[in-house]
Amino acid sequence: MSVYIGSFPTIALFLTITAGTWASNFVRFAYHISALFAGVYLASSAVAQNNILPVSVQLNAAAIQPERGFSGVIGAAFLPDGHIVVGDAGKSAIHRFDANGKYLGSVGRRGKGPGEFEDLNWLVSCSDGSVLAFDASLYRINVFDQRGVFKTSFVPPTWFQFDSVLSCDEPRTAVLLQKNPRAKPAQRGRSVIYPAAIVKIKWAEKGLDTLITLSGSEFFFAKVRGYVDLPLGQRAIAAASGGYIAAGVSNETALLFFRPNGKPADTLTINGLRKRTSAIDWQKAKIDRLKLLHEKGAYERVRQVLEEAEPPTTLPLFDAIFVDRFTASAWIRLFTNSQRAEWIRLNPSASGRKRFLLPENVEVIAVSAEKLLGLQRSEDGNEQLILFTFTR
Repeated sequence: MSVYIGSFPTIALFLTITAGTWASNFVRFAYHISALFAGVYLASSAVAQNNILPVSVQLNAAAIQPERGFSGVIGAAFLPDGHIVVGDAGKSAIHRFDANGKYLGSVGRRGKGPGEFEDLNWLVSCSDGSVLAFDASLYRINVFDQRGVFKTSFVPPTWFQFDSVLSCDEPRTAVLLQKNPRAKPAQRGRSVIYPAAIVKIKWAEKGLDTLITLSGSEFFFAKVRGYVDLPLGQRAIAAASGGYIAAGVSNETALLFFRPNGKPADTLTINGLRKRTSAIDWQKAKIDRLKLLHEKGAYERVRQVLEEAEPPTTLPLFDAIFVDRFTASAWIRLFTNSQRAEWIRLNPSASGRKRFLLPENVEVIAVSAEKLLGLQRSEDGNEQLILFTFTR
């Protein structure tokens, strides 16, 4: 059965449901955001439709000490009690907020001691409410409880090079995405696709279970030195929760759903019109890639590599996945080169199907059953977090 979704002229997408467990109809549910004023509220669209707009609340960045605002957000998570944790690499801290975005305090600081960070790289919330935060420089994971109290730290296995954590039931076991290059190519000055894998690991044990393999991600290796994940190139994308794992490759039509043990659950086929990459698309993608780098040396190295790289010939179909562990829903961001980013929430229940638009410069970094946390970076590098509440 095919269902047409997309009432906007810039997006025409057909979704073909291939698993019988999915409901027969999508509920057309559109959020249209036309402007974001100072990150505090959203203006309504001039489109004459009965669209429902999410209410937005800006997190109280001004209350964060020792300086105002954020300076290098690397991720965020919703905790089981509704509270929010935000990793801030620039301040070497994890900021805590209540369910309404009120600032509650911060944990961590720059240093090498217990609960401190030198290079905060990622964080993830486990099902029991604990938070794992990885320091790439110290190669160490700090563990905090749901209240933000530091509990312990440990060194992950050095024999396994992982890229990011997708989920964890409890601090000792995690599901990881492995997609970065594991070996240098024989010839530089070209793009190489490396296979990706989703694995389950127990940090204290030597060994892992490979749950899922994907065709991989595309990296460009400069002729002299350095490499970078190719902007607009093929990319393995995955997200996980206690309920299931969603995974796919950005330029392939299959979005795959797996159970926690890696067994297939459902498949969603995305049949969309892939556009050719223009010079404007490529230039914008390179700028967006550099915006993610906060350290001056890394910025310059990546910039030099990108000057040598050639753009892919076509644009991806989608470029992000999030899983809401509270409702077992998957959010996917359809790729668009317009000023609006289209997100679709997929859920086996027809009432769980939703769709909304966000300004293109708002990056979704966490999703819960009722709220969505967006990160907005200005041209001068300032960062704001906006908490969107989905209306019922």
